[in-house]
Amino acid sequence: MHLGGICGQGLHYPLRDDAPELQFDYRVLKGLTLYPSQQIAGSTTSSYLPAPEVTGEILGEIGAMVEGLSPLIGYYREL
Repeated sequence: MHLGGICGQGLHYPLRDDAPELQFDYRVLKGLTLYPSQQIAGSTTSSYLPAPEVTGEILGEIGAMVEGLSPLIGYYREL
């Protein structure tokens, strides 16, 4: 494993429930994180998402929540 900085890092996205990548520790300690800072060559248990894709995934999830909650909020406002 490498010591990766917190800026510009990606995320190892596990593809199975027993993937070893689930054991990676993404907590920031003294400005650093302890996990591989790039794709693991030949990994069959995870996919690597670069930082821009992680941001896009988060924004997509937020958009889905807003889309799902908007009708509910509208319903309660009309009560």
